[in-house]
This record gives sequence, structure tokens and C-alpha cells, in this order.
Amino acid sequence: MSLSAFLKSKGYADIRLLNGQTPRGMTDEEILGAVREFQPDLVGFTVHSILYYNACRLAGRIKEEAPSAKVVFGGPHLTEFAIEAASQPAVDFAVFGEGEYTLHEVDRGDGGQARLEDVAGLAFKKNGEIIKNPARTFPSLSTPCPCPTIPLRLPPGPHPLRRRRAHRDHDHQPGLPLPLHLLPA
Repeated sequence: MSLSAFLKSKGYADIRLLNGQTPRGMTDEEILGAVREFQPDLVGFTVHSILYYNACRLAGRIKEEAPSAKVVFGGPHLTEFAIEAASQPAVDFAVFGEGEYTLHEVDRGDGGQARLEDVAGLAFKKNGEIIKNPARTFPSLSTPCPCPTIPLRLPPGPHPLRRRRAHRDHDHQPGLPLPLHLLPA
């Protein structure tokens, strides 16, 4: 949600956030249906280590559905494994460290694009090689960052904010490696 809020503050007009980390998660078909409907230019995954291979599999299916969409992996797993992630066939870019400014530089909302070699915190493919740029420095604590927008109405069904009892991991299957950010064509 904070990434979406940041990108909206930089001029992205329409961002869809699919969160598969709810107790029931989203099925691949639901996600692929959203991709078909929205036809994004860019699909961003927040990748946790335990769900890395699931993310790679789903990214491949998204590339089949929307071959022109750029697939970006970011999140905790990429802090250590950006080169491995960038080497995956369906992954166009791997963002490591704080990804807000990196993602904005890769594909700005105004249609501009930076030279990939100049974007800190990015790993990508070039002529069959994986290039890993230097890490981005952390922004100053005084750097303003927009607050995430949180929906006022929760979707129907079980939701972590609605639960009154203790959360039990064993009563559901883990969600897909999301949030998944869809940026418009």
C-alpha cells in the first residue's frame, strides 16, 4: 500500500493493488483475470522468501497473458537474492532495498524512463547478462513519504482487521506472493 501511495504521488493515475495475503488469498485465475481486464504496463510483486518459487511460477503465467507487461520483483527476498530473481525468464527487473524511488525511475508515471544502468537498487538483464547496480541509499527520515491509503470499507469475507480471535496459520493455505501492483497501459 505504501508503494501505491508513493507512485500515485508521483503521477500514476490508476494503480490496482491485489492482496493475496489475506486468509483465503486469491487464486491464479482471479489474478490472471484482473491482468486480462486491466492490461497493465507493469506488474510488481512483493516477494517473500517462502513464496519465491510461487511468485516465479505466477510471473510466468502473467507473461503468457500479458507479454508486453514488465514484471518487477521487489520485497524482502530481493535484499539478498536480486541477481537470482533478475535471472528468472519472466522477471524483467529486480528491485532491492527501498524500492519506491527505484521503481519510479524505472518506469515513471509521466512516460519518461531512466537509463537502467543509472538506477540505484536495480538488477536487470542486458544482452544475456545480469547487471546489478549499486544499492540505493536510504532516504532521510525527513524525506516526506505519502501515507498509504487504506480502504474505508473492507471486502466481504474474513479479513485480518475483522478477526476477534487469535490468528491461526494452520486454518488456511498461505496466500500468493503479493501484493501485486498493476500499473496502467
